[in-house]
Amino acid sequence: MLPFSSNASLAKSEAKYAVSSAKAILAFMDEIKAAGYQPLLYASSSVLQNNINTPSIVKKYPNSLWVAAYAISGRVDKPNFKYFPSMDGVAIWQYTDNWKGIFTDDNVTILPLSISGSAVSQAPSNSNTKHTGTIMYKSYVYDGNGKRTGEVYKAYVSVTYYVGKTKLSNGKSAVKIGDNKYTSWHVIS
Repeated sequence: MLPFSSNASLAKSEAKYAVSSAKAILAFMDEIKAAGYQPLLYASSSVLQNNINTPSIVKKYPNSLWVAAYAISGRVDKPNFKYFPSMDGVAIWQYTDNWKGIFTDDNVTILPLSISGSAVSQAPSNSNTKHTGTIMYKSYVYDGNGKRTGEVYKAYVSVTYYVGKTKLSNGKSAVKIGDNKYTSWHVIS
């Protein structure tokens, strides 16, 4: 529900803006779908609740909202579901812009995403499947026991890695990048 102004002419103007914005968004989402992709609408919860006729978006594209709504500012290690945005159609929730203190966004996928609308089953990851990706931050290399090897990757370096996270002996979660070589930073495919 949009909180319109108490002035009738301003309320009409705001309503026209919300409706025309939704029409433009829907036209854009239609083009995305026509190209074979699943359309999503990303915005803050405030914008979705106050500036867009969001129900018309969700009516045509159910569960298509990617909502940014932060409970607090500063370091956040995991989502606080008590602060989950209370609105229909949320598929992805961006709960922070400072995940684990490294100033990067983090999201929770609330629903399985599929162009067909049916549930998507996740294929089991094969730890022997190699991919090439980019290490986004300076990254230390660890052995299987979680001890630094002395090797360091600079930011934005291309590496070959194996699909899936691995738990090292010291409890750290890491990505395998070679024989007994692991890195704890995110690798972007």
